[in-house]
Amino acid sequence: MKRIVFRVNAGQGIGIGHLVRCAVLARELIQQGHKCLLVLGAVEQELSAFVEGLDYISLNLVSPTYQDESHDAALFLSVANNFYADWVVVDDYYLGRDWELLIKAHGYQVLSIDDLCRPHECDILLDVRWRGDNTSLYYQDKLPSHSMALLGPEFVLLSEHYQQAVIHSQPAEQPFTLLVGLGGGGDIVTIRKLVANLEPLAKRNQIKIQVILGPLFDDSLTFIAECADTPWVEPLIGIKELYPHLKACDLYIGAAGGILYQLLALNKPALTFSTAENQVTPIEQLEDIGHFFHVDQWCEQDVAYLPEFVDAVIRHNGRVQGLLNSSRFHLDGLGAQRVVKAMMGEFTPEEKVKHSAQCIELILSKHHSLRPVSDRDINHYLDSRN
Repeated sequence: MKRIVFRVNAGQGIGIGHLVRCAVLARELIQQGHKCLLVLGAVEQELSAFVEGLDYISLNLVSPTYQDESHDAALFLSVANNFYADWVVVDDYYLGRDWELLIKAHGYQVLSIDDLCRPHECDILLDVRWRGDNTSLYYQDKLPSHSMALLGPEFVLLSEHYQQAVIHSQPAEQPFTLLVGLGGGGDIVTIRKLVANLEPLAKRNQIKIQVILGPLFDDSLTFIAECADTPWVEPLIGIKELYPHLKACDLYIGAAGGILYQLLALNKPALTFSTAENQVTPIEQLEDIGHFFHVDQWCEQDVAYLPEFVDAVIRHNGRVQGLLNSSRFHLDGLGAQRVVKAMMGEFTPEEKVKHSAQCIELILSKHHSLRPVSDRDINHYLDSRN
């Protein structure tokens, strides 16, 4: 049995994604017989449900220690030493190589979860983001020579619900369901604008709009009251596990981030937009994982096109599913198990499942060829047109 201490933060201005994925890894470690403790800077009451059943403590920081990583490391080490930890897992954009060096100096093995391509001083680096065929090269010269880099979607930390999830189509009598969300927090004004533009279509076509109101949203109660007399809009509050709602929806509209991998594991289409700098991703990389509808520079004018887009998805559902099936990866929900194996020295790299579409090309010259256009060219067409 190993003893693992996590250092992770969540809350206003940070979100809950770091905490959610650490909780998934902790539960997998516990299931395999190890002991875990989560250390948070502070635990807001709204987030307690996400650590339910896990051992956790708060450092009760009145203000962040981001400007002084040595102070944060000292506070953390007092906990890790008392816990007799074997491993330290750190998942925080504000804690980096300097913090890790202080932890490593005390003899701990360190697993760093990150997606910013920063230098690290760790034993294992976990970054599930796909960055094209050069993904394996992104941390060259940024890690110690002994480090193991776990890179790519096959290591995404998903709850056990996603392990070999059986996908069923919605019964014919069920209305088309839109799931709208901005993550754990966000701007309720943006939610209002999204819903307001979709309401006429929903009312006319008997579409259900479910709205995820994360625990860090402000003014949720006012929005809920506004929806009381709108039967086609259903606010979802107090949700700590999105799986049943993601599985039941027909289309997700909202912020990109970790939820994208949950949707792809369930073969669900999505229209996403970036709400943070780390969510900005070249569309070609998203296409590799089966995601073709993404906007990096989301603006208010784009909202007006939502009904037309949703209507097109409904009318061409088979073609949209075909795009999902063109992913180079099959997300089997076993990423947490692979990470635990790596921590325990039992991991052997597994071959990625790739699906390459057959295509007939007519070679015109050394630099030019012709091939049939497919639905996968949708973003290529938009880029070329513009």
